[in-house]
Amino acid sequence: MVKEDGANTTLIHAGHVYVFSEGVMQSAHSGVEDIQTGMTASEVILLAGIPAGGSTAAAIDGGADMTLNYEGRSYVFSKGVLQVMR
Repeated sequence: MVKEDGANTTLIHAGHVYVFSEGVMQSAHSGVEDIQTGMTASEVILLAGIPAGGSTAAAIDGGADMTLNYEGRSYVFSKGVLQVMR
């Protein structure tokens, strides 16, 4: 899956998330230990293995405020990005 947001592109493949900005890879992530605040819902859902539908990720990426609970962790999103993971 490829997601473009202005000058940024996120490539999600085989359980890995690669973030590019202006054609240069900025970061690569592969598991829940790599989740950081500021990530999009699409990235977090993939890395954490959260069984959420594409419409959930799209709604959060679009700016919806939401908390996802999975395997004892809470992922709090606001304005399209992860604010905190507890």
